[in-house]
Amino acid sequence: MALRQGEFRANQAKVSFVSMRWHQYLPSQPADSTRVRLSRVTFYAGDTTSSGFTCWDATFASTDLSTVRGISQFELGPWHASSAEKQARDLIDQAHESLMRKQGLLALRLAEEATRMFPEIAGVHALRAQCLTGIGRLADAMAAVNEELRTHPVSAEALQMRNLIARELGRQRVESSRARQWQSIVNQELKAPIEAATHRYKYRGHAMVKNPFDMALYPLLLWNLKPATVFEIGSYNGASALWMADILGTYGVDAHIRSLDVVKVTAIQHPRVTFLEGSGRALADVFPADMLGSCPRPFLVIDDADHSYETSKAVLEYFHPHMRAGEYIVVEDGLTASGPRRALAEFLPAHSGQWAVDSHYCDFFGYNATWCVNGFLRRLE
Repeated sequence: MALRQGEFRANQAKVSFVSMRWHQYLPSQPADSTRVRLSRVTFYAGDTTSSGFTCWDATFASTDLSTVRGISQFELGPWHASSAEKQARDLIDQAHESLMRKQGLLALRLAEEATRMFPEIAGVHALRAQCLTGIGRLADAMAAVNEELRTHPVSAEALQMRNLIARELGRQRVESSRARQWQSIVNQELKAPIEAATHRYKYRGHAMVKNPFDMALYPLLLWNLKPATVFEIGSYNGASALWMADILGTYGVDAHIRSLDVVKVTAIQHPRVTFLEGSGRALADVFPADMLGSCPRPFLVIDDADHSYETSKAVLEYFHPHMRAGEYIVVEDGLTASGPRRALAEFLPAHSGQWAVDSHYCDFFGYNATWCVNGFLRRLE
């Protein structure tokens, strides 16, 4: 007898079996008919004197069950899979065979079709994740394995696969600072006109000195990190804080930006932004440890102040002990100023194993194709 453990609900009814042969039909409301059509039935197989029942399920395709005032006789027969499930399982078998023959793309197509036909089958999302991993689509593979764990949270195969994918994603995204060079593919010929144009660019009528590379990279970081608190050191006239607040609002992220400058911004008001007056070299005066401890996580810290060695160093060293794994510090303008580069070159080796340059952002458009040269730092475990 091919039965599977689980539990299904009947259409407006519960069928409780007190033996392998007899059951009691309990409608959710008084029945007007002596017949009921059930598509899925819950079985409790066991005898009435036992301390507990074993729960089984079976699928019946549009089966009519005769009832006589709540008591019916019914033969418990073998479980039969639906035609869609049978087809999906056949596709899964074909996908496994294709993987063994190293036909990864064909296996992926078969797994996707099986998922479309019967997404509840145990292992189908994990199979899709395996296929996606094989062709280098790690982010999609992680989404697939998370879906497997959503529907089958105790799947040892899916848990192991998630750990493997996470390690590979981490290996790809985080590089040792010692392996990084300080040059950028953005050469002087390209950099000069872009730098000039940034001083003409306005966001919602306010001058915002941001280059097109970083204007594309920050939304990626904000979406992936979904920071609850952003500390911006260097407000300028407030446009960048306004811009990030608007992006986070669009993303539906409940975040607040605390933007600091030696001259407090007063011309811009936004419910997600607090402008503060203070120095990047005296951060404890504005962001004391007890205040940081009360701010919601995760943190994103942005050093966009005067681009001097002293200020960048102060920002890195002050926030370092307050940051948790997975949070970011971004040091801007290493492409155009030596101060941030020098501060980073000292900070990273001094905190080896604690921070790493995230190449996913630094090299997204090419090697250090950003004004934040080696400046997207991710806190490690």
